[in-house]
Formats: sequence, structure tokens, C-alpha cells
Amino acid sequence: MIALLQGKLIHKSPEQLILNVNGVGYDLAVSQNTYRSLPPEGEEAKLYVYTHVAEGVLALYGFSTSEEKLLFKKLISVSGIGPRLGLAILSGYAPQEIMEAILQENLIKLTSISGIGKKTAERLVMELKDKLLELASPVLEGGSVPIFSSGKGRSFDDALSALLNLGYNRSTAEQALTRVAIRPEMSLEHIIKESLSVLAK
Repeated sequence: MIALLQGKLIHKSPEQLILNVNGVGYDLAVSQNTYRSLPPEGEEAKLYVYTHVAEGVLALYGFSTSEEKLLFKKLISVSGIGPRLGLAILSGYAPQEIMEAILQENLIKLTSISGIGKKTAERLVMELKDKLLELASPVLEGGSVPIFSSGKGRSFDDALSALLNLGYNRSTAEQALTRVAIRPEMSLEHIIKESLSVLAK
């Protein structure tokens, strides 16, 4: 399976590109987010690749970051969502915004994406919410303690680690957490949800 390709960008369009790797041209479908991050044609590009095989047909999907590729794999694991719709979802919003919408059960935002109706949005939330929380914070799976300490307590540090894993920079995440009234009885999931609500504003 092809996991990563690096070579000269021969052609690019909003939905696909051709990458020349050692004389072999690879045709990859891409999201709008990845398209916008690509260098000009003729320059070198590196893409994380998902190889999809169905009914004897092999298709390659390219992503500018490993995080976008991982979210794509999560999306197409949902019943009724294939690779094309997965790309459409990633083209609607940045990966971080999609994860926020699912974690916050924001059906209005999800249904604003072309091809996503209310039932599909509900399936996304139902099937991915817990998986994304686990992705955001290994602590939710009984993982290790964050390697840093803010000096503000374990709950604060665990929530900060989760927000960093979701792609926020440390300063923004810390500012959001300081606006959440963290109480001893609050679960980590609750703290993360509150923080995302602050960040959404």
C-alpha cells in the first residue's frame, strides 16, 4: 500500500493532481484544503496517501497532513460515507473545524456541507464522537500523563493535551481553558466540550 509520495507536481486542480515520482505519474484525488496548501506546478510536493481498493479499482487520495489523512480514514469508516463524500466533507471545513462540529454535535454546521443531510450528520456524531475524543486525548483511554505541566492541576493539563492534539496552539488552548470554570467533579470530556465552545466563539 502507498502511504506517502514525494515528487514534482505536474498538474493540479481543485479535485485532483498528478505527482511525478521518479518518472512515474501518480493521479491523486485531493480535498480543497490540501489543494490550497499545494505549491505551484513544477515544484516538489509531499503528500500522505490513502490507497483505496474497491471492485478491482485502485484509487489514491492525497493529504497535506497526516492529521487530515487520519480524519479521512475515520470519516469513511462511517456507514454510508465513501471516499468521495469523505473528501467533500474535508473540503467543506478545515479538519479541526470538522472535529469540533462532531464533538459538539453541531448538526447545523455538518449539514451545511454539500452532500451531508441530517441523517448522515447524526451518523457522523453517533459513530465518531467517542473515537475523536480518544484521538484528542490518550488520557481518555487510560494513556500516559502529559509530558508537560502547567502547574494548574491534572484536569487542566489533560484538557490542554487534548486541545493540542486537536491542532490548537498552546497559547490559544490555555486561554480557552482559563475561561472554563474547572471543578473537581467535572469529567475530562465535559472540560473539553466547554473549551471547544469557548474556542468556537
